[in-house]
Amino acid sequence: MTPIHKLAHKLLFAAPLAFGLAFGQEALSFTDALALINTSPAVSLAQLEIELAERQLEVAGSFVQGDLSGGYRQSWGETRFTPENPDLPQQTEDTSGGDWDPIALNLNFNVVPYGPAHEQVVLAQAALARAEANIRDERYRVAAEVTNGFQSARLTRLELDLREAQLELAELTLAEAETRFGVGAATPTELDAARLGVRQAEAARVSTEASLAQILESLAVTLGQPVPGVAGELGPVRPEFFNPEFFDTEAALERRSDVLNARLSLLEANINLASTRRQYLPSAGLSLSYNRSTEGSNLGLGAGYDTRSFQPSASFSLDPDFEPPGELENSAATSFSLGLSATVPLDVAVGSALTAGRLSIERSEQQLDRSRELARLDIKASQLELRSAQRAAELALAVLTNQQTTLETAQARFEAGVISGLELLATRNDTLQAELELRRAENTLRSAAQQLAIALAQNPLEVF
Repeated sequence: MTPIHKLAHKLLFAAPLAFGLAFGQEALSFTDALALINTSPAVSLAQLEIELAERQLEVAGSFVQGDLSGGYRQSWGETRFTPENPDLPQQTEDTSGGDWDPIALNLNFNVVPYGPAHEQVVLAQAALARAEANIRDERYRVAAEVTNGFQSARLTRLELDLREAQLELAELTLAEAETRFGVGAATPTELDAARLGVRQAEAARVSTEASLAQILESLAVTLGQPVPGVAGELGPVRPEFFNPEFFDTEAALERRSDVLNARLSLLEANINLASTRRQYLPSAGLSLSYNRSTEGSNLGLGAGYDTRSFQPSASFSLDPDFEPPGELENSAATSFSLGLSATVPLDVAVGSALTAGRLSIERSEQQLDRSRELARLDIKASQLELRSAQRAAELALAVLTNQQTTLETAQARFEAGVISGLELLATRNDTLQAELELRRAENTLRSAAQQLAIALAQNPLEVF
């Protein structure tokens, strides 16, 4: 069997198997790669943001807040008395001593679903909702990147097989040209052209190898671990993804992060207006207190509520070494008090502040409407892109089917001695190119389906 016959046999029967065996045991399967999504750097960072938002919500939603204070003071000193009679010695009195500060406990209760404390809870909940939407988007984005990386790696591996076949064909063409040139059957120009063909085929192979290495490196960065190769097939796109009526577009709009952020911005604008009203409009307060003083101690209890904080408060104080005024022994004093207060802010800018708050709400409402319209356009564009990719894949399949028929005809003509081995190899390379284009079209179809899923705020892995 001549070298050309051997190469033809290799390309016709061994090349399809080479793609499946191109990756060794260390190759990462698609299933294993998907299991690494939750530990990828981007998703891990988003997970930290969720944990931070959860802790901030716990802080904001604390049922009770307060402080406990107390202390002790020690002083040193003396008082000197100079008698009127200069013959008498000077007298001194030690004034050193200690004194306990009152023990005080102040508490604020976050039980009223209104006011600044409640608004901080709502804002913390909004931050948590953003973080949850962000980690969902990161998981979807990484899943799409992993899918694209696998598709690109397998496609480039197939392209590398084609480049190697083209290089072997170019080398055989050069060998034939040199033989023909030696017997005077080929011109120097034909020989130079054959040599240039080998150089071009070598450059194409080196470029494809570099592209494959770059794709695997990019996939490693996405997953956060080395990826020496990939293995495994990706399934076809589910048929229902080609049916626009299969999806509830309006429900999908509200799941999207851009629409969610616009809704939360509107919520924050309403909270800011409520805060402005409390700041510039009159407020009232109610306070109750009880006090009991005895020789040696003083007990105080208090409670309050006002329309600025909207938080009930309570206080307790005890002075363990209280000294009542006067010198009455075994004395005790008890008192109750009720207080009402009102505060009227005096600020000429109150009208402007309230108007600014209302304008902020109006702007947020318009931004929400615009976000929904842009989201609808994004979904529509993704659906059109998917249709286009579907037609391209169907066309690529038709081209490959036609080329395979051409290859079968060429094989029969080669066996009958009608065409040369080089012509058969050229036809085989054209078939590999058609297969490569079909794989590329299928990859584009999968990517378009995943982009549609992401536009609908769905898991892009559900398209398979």
